[in-house]
Amino acid sequence: MSGFDLGINELVSGTRVPVRFLLAEGHNERYKRKESWFEGEELVPKEDRINVVKYSSIFFEYQQAVYIAPLMPFSANLNTYCSDLLPTEIWRHIKKSLLIIS
Repeated sequence: MSGFDLGINELVSGTRVPVRFLLAEGHNERYKRKESWFEGEELVPKEDRINVVKYSSIFFEYQQAVYIAPLMPFSANLNTYCSDLLPTEIWRHIKKSLLIIS
């Protein structure tokens, strides 16, 4: 997501309404369901124990509300994204909508 500065950016939409947005990146690590993380007494490599997913997101304002457009692989789960990267203790209520364009 190059071409934009860190922090808050602003674009003017086709209707000439300025839209403020912020680009963010998150990493989610969850353990793999594995019978054992050890082979004998040796710990198996991290990539064999942990699933790592990188998420890029665009946070933007529209009509005095904040929206998030997560850019994630099809294998990712929206519920996992929300529960791990947008905890309700911080973000309060999150309304999830998903639009897939194929």
